[in-house]
Amino acid sequence: MIRWLASLLLVLISASGFAQDRLEGFIWPTDSSPYLTSTFGETRSAHFHTGIDIKTWGQEGYRVFASKAGHISRIHVSPTGYGKALYLTHDDGTTTVYAHLQRFAPRLEQWIDSVRWARQTPEISIDVRDTGMKVDQREVIGYTGSTGVGPPHLHFEIRDINEVALNPLRSNLSVTDTRPPIFTSLLIEPLTPNAYIEGSLYPSLLYPGQKEGDTTSFGMRSVTDKVGLSVSVYDVADKVNNKYEVYELLLLSNQDTLHHLVHDEIEFEDGKFMFQERIPARGARKRSYQKLYTEAASSPFSITSNRDGLLPDSTQTYTFIARDFYGNTSTATVTLTRGLVMQSESLTTATRIPDETWFWRKNWATADGLSSVRFNESFGMTVDAQHQFVWDSVRSALYSEIIPDQRSEIVYPNQDMHLTFFEDTFLDTTTLAIVQHDATSNTGFSIFPGSQTPLRDYAVSLFVRDSLLDSGGYHLYHVDEQRDKLSFVPSFFTGRMLTAYPSQLGVFKILQDTVPPVILDSSLKQSRTGTWNLAVKLEDALSGVDFKSGILQVNGQQGLTEYDPETDELIFFRPGFTPQKENEVVIMISDFAGNQTTTSLIISK
Repeated sequence: MIRWLASLLLVLISASGFAQDRLEGFIWPTDSSPYLTSTFGETRSAHFHTGIDIKTWGQEGYRVFASKAGHISRIHVSPTGYGKALYLTHDDGTTTVYAHLQRFAPRLEQWIDSVRWARQTPEISIDVRDTGMKVDQREVIGYTGSTGVGPPHLHFEIRDINEVALNPLRSNLSVTDTRPPIFTSLLIEPLTPNAYIEGSLYPSLLYPGQKEGDTTSFGMRSVTDKVGLSVSVYDVADKVNNKYEVYELLLLSNQDTLHHLVHDEIEFEDGKFMFQERIPARGARKRSYQKLYTEAASSPFSITSNRDGLLPDSTQTYTFIARDFYGNTSTATVTLTRGLVMQSESLTTATRIPDETWFWRKNWATADGLSSVRFNESFGMTVDAQHQFVWDSVRSALYSEIIPDQRSEIVYPNQDMHLTFFEDTFLDTTTLAIVQHDATSNTGFSIFPGSQTPLRDYAVSLFVRDSLLDSGGYHLYHVDEQRDKLSFVPSFFTGRMLTAYPSQLGVFKILQDTVPPVILDSSLKQSRTGTWNLAVKLEDALSGVDFKSGILQVNGQQGLTEYDPETDELIFFRPGFTPQKENEVVIMISDFAGNQTTTSLIISK
């Protein structure tokens, strides 16, 4: 026992951020608060979080300071992503990034506005190192806001000379944290078609039971073949209620470290591994679980990787260690016992179970209590060996294996649907089930598993019946069934073929949109710096407002058209704009389906 504790202590000390490459000379970049809303390495929609988010208590307009003396190297203005952002490069080669700003400091704001006006674009992302614009440490460079993505906060990054994102807590910056991480649940996944967990072919979700001293216990589970463990755990800090990514995670078996990851740094191109490393529970959307096994490429945070999954010889207890940057540590355990291989029902019974309820793996899937489908075998279905197709006429489902470094062309048997998955659409070999909703009306299709996320758009072409062509306005939409929400998919007609480029899998429908955007409100606004803007609030019921198509004119003068996605407002920008008592405004705007609204109105100052 003493030897085990000594080994663990050495592991923790060797991985400590305090002992490695400490970055010095920074100051806290805002006067909003000394607290965080998010930490480094957290999960985002398509990447890992590459900085820290500083709490602004839901307010905007706090001062943002240069954390170190340097020169402005990049300026970014966009309605999405980082919003208004400033990049400062310092003499030691590091770069600090300040994102989601409400506005820049006055001298910078004027210069950036002049650049945008000269280029006649509301959005810019430009390298400005050659301008030699220097800033001093503690100089005000902007004000906190919520541009790009809300709610209000300051996103702060530190990058090294190679543009690798570093955990800002590795610097001399710090927060008060005396509280340890908290384990919330454990996900056990079958890694082979014969891996039963407590007699089930589905993943098993475990919640903490009684504590044994300071250790959380997830109890015991019987397994028949290799399984993978994924844990949901979050960190906390003093005086705030936010939940953070833990700094360090370990999976131990006796004295052996099976998996060890530390959130110290990440290259931006490795953000795609988020789809592989952070996974949702079956049937869920949020990627709440950190995998503690590696099936393909290594995690960008991994020091030691468990590549083969787990299969105990008899009974084995595994230990999880979660640690924050300040050394606060929590421990949890789970015990796996080797069980007997189960006998399952015939696969034919699965014809009554919808594909979306199956548990999907690389080249197999299963419905609970039934034999697993291996997609490289026919099981009585028609197999096209040349294209790796499996056609199930009973379910009207086409199964296809997608290889990452190959281009895959898939044709539905009735020839009405053609899909193209380009090279590197997925990180790993992936098997998909493609189901046409109604072969006679072409109302849409589904691609399972919907939880799988492509790394790039793929192409789908659908043969559309004449009645849709005659009435017009039809496009493809992705259906988010959990949120009851439709999302427009870029699509166009070539003859009778509707071609689209989705970025998601799941359920799709062909729907008609012939209604243009509606103007809900318009008003003149004066900022705290004295500048005037015209804001026009819009709404579109189906395809959404195409803000880049917007044109605004005030008193015969055209301005740049900005967009605020949080408020759905178009904003008129023109340097030196001063409204009159009565202002004639012309508004032209389209939705993504091409329906246009053009109107004129009078707005009083």
